[in-house]
Amino acid sequence: MRSGGAAHTAVPSTQGIFRGLRMQPWNEKFFTLFSKAGSNGVESAAILIEFVAAPHERWAKLAKHMLDTEHAGDDTTQVVDPEQGG
Repeated sequence: MRSGGAAHTAVPSTQGIFRGLRMQPWNEKFFTLFSKAGSNGVESAAILIEFVAAPHERWAKLAKHMLDTEHAGDDTTQVVDPEQGG
């Protein structure tokens, strides 16, 4: 035991695991798109909250709005990662 009374536990080194891994995007455009995707998620959540509280007569309009928002999110995803299909 060490002087503080706690036993020293060996932690395996991760030093070679992350070699070559970039933790930051190569392009600043990523941040703009990430922000856009986040805003789209917030808008979708707001529509869902409104949908749950809305009378039945408004459901079709809100569902259309949600679908449009989903398509906008899909478009953003395609720009960020074209391999996500579409």
